[in-house]
Amino acid sequence: MTTTNARMQQRRDTAANWTSADPILAAGEIGLDTTSGRIKFGNGTDTWGDLPYFGGSGGAGVLLASQFATLQEALTAFVDADERVLEFDSDAEYALTETCEVAFIDGVEKLIRGNRAKINLNVDFGTPGVDWGASINLDVTGFHTTQLGADCYAFACAPAGRVRFSENRFASCFQGIRLSGGGSSAPSFTERNHFYQCDYGVYSFGDYAMFSHNYFDACSVVGLNILNGGNQNALGNIVLGNAIGIQVNDTPRGVSLDGNVINHNGTCGIYAKNIASGLDIRNNQIKANYGGANLGAGIKANKFGIYVEDSDHVHIVNNNLSVNIFSLALDGITRGKINGNEFFGLITEDVTTDHIKEIGGTNANYLIDGNTIADYLVSGSTVLATNCPGATLGTNQITD
Repeated sequence: MTTTNARMQQRRDTAANWTSADPILAAGEIGLDTTSGRIKFGNGTDTWGDLPYFGGSGGAGVLLASQFATLQEALTAFVDADERVLEFDSDAEYALTETCEVAFIDGVEKLIRGNRAKINLNVDFGTPGVDWGASINLDVTGFHTTQLGADCYAFACAPAGRVRFSENRFASCFQGIRLSGGGSSAPSFTERNHFYQCDYGVYSFGDYAMFSHNYFDACSVVGLNILNGGNQNALGNIVLGNAIGIQVNDTPRGVSLDGNVINHNGTCGIYAKNIASGLDIRNNQIKANYGGANLGAGIKANKFGIYVEDSDHVHIVNNNLSVNIFSLALDGITRGKINGNEFFGLITEDVTTDHIKEIGGTNANYLIDGNTIADYLVSGSTVLATNCPGATLGTNQITD
């Protein structure tokens, strides 16, 4: 018996070409998608587009972005598809010159899995006024986005259902993630993402948003920008080397900043303004925030660990503020407490610099109690009463 060794090549083409030709494979015939490295087996009846991929992550319940010529086509198909996962190829790159918009009208839980794919465009998951339907749940994970043009964001969302962005990387974007809308039945979760050298890492003006365990690094304007909406929480984030670390502005209620590490930001670690009712800053490490542009007209630059302006019900509790030029500046707070914090290690600039001081506005009905305050630039324990005439002073441990 003679044995003949032969090399057999399977029918093969790119995903775009397979989709364009859409042939019918013979029964048992193998077709290789060279874009994704996956195969399909023909049955002599169904076209290429109707055949499932064999095995792997492109199996049942998964729609492969590589089947489509553009990202817009992939996302549009995913809205109405039975598949619950839209999967991108590892290290693939998608770029458009215009905004890519997707409106999820109804459906079940959806996952968009990036596998390190690069998305160099604006992707808009719904816009204000679009009805997602109460049942929509969307997860976006694993994308690497870089070098977007001016005024471009990587992902924007105005959800009427739960949305989560996790384990993505955003570099050199105008805004990494832009959030609006939301509500108690439509919360957003931004977790374990890396925002690097963006203008704004996150720009959020929605309701019911949670930002947890993200890394905001070297953003030129603000790392995490929270404005207008209420019930927004930042928990356990690392906020390092931004112009302003976290900014909270014009929110009607309920903003909590808890357990964050906020270090080496240029102008201000935390800047809060016009909080109508309820700002809670607790358990944060706020260290070495100095060097940068002016925060505003008439305000000396390069100073602030925390700066609070024109806000009500302010609670600053159990934080560690160290090695800032100015630890805590108060510019119009009514009602609240400053309790259980540690202030030490000022960077000397001039005699107007200090740990806690009212620097403007009307400050009244707030308590300073139970804090450890060390390394004052002006000797004597009376300095706290002099700096904060609007406060009720409890028992604080003060050393020069």
